[in-house]
Amino acid sequence: MSLFVVLHYWLAVPGLNHASPQLFYAGYKANLTLHIPSFLIDALKLDKANIDLLIQKDLKQQQNEFEEWVNTPIKWHLIIRWMSAVYGEKDIPGNIKTEDEASEYAAGVVKELKKIVWLVLSRRVNYHIDKDRNIKSRNIETIDCSWLPGARLK
Repeated sequence: MSLFVVLHYWLAVPGLNHASPQLFYAGYKANLTLHIPSFLIDALKLDKANIDLLIQKDLKQQQNEFEEWVNTPIKWHLIIRWMSAVYGEKDIPGNIKTEDEASEYAAGVVKELKKIVWLVLSRRVNYHIDKDRNIKSRNIETIDCSWLPGARLK
């Protein structure tokens, strides 16, 4: 049984505070000891060891799914910040084969458009390039942190 099944069961019980799922999920993500009502533990015949086992199982499944997703090859592209909270995408031409060539192409787009750009080489690695054509940062995506606008949409 997944810990999410426990959570869904918890949500189905009438009279429980609906703010609880967020607290429950925050505790789950932070790997903290969870506060689960004793009647729920009794009803589902759970104990702390079983809950910890379910948490670890869910975390491992999430990590495996993330690794599979992040290691899937994608076409190199640029994400352009047109204005605050408005982003667009531009494919990198097929004749560009190396990271250096892609960086040069991205710098040219930045010079032409005078916009902030992210050079996306994979779902895991991207470069943030500012309006002065400097690489501000090389970002590595993790399961808990995305440095890229729209990175989870591809």
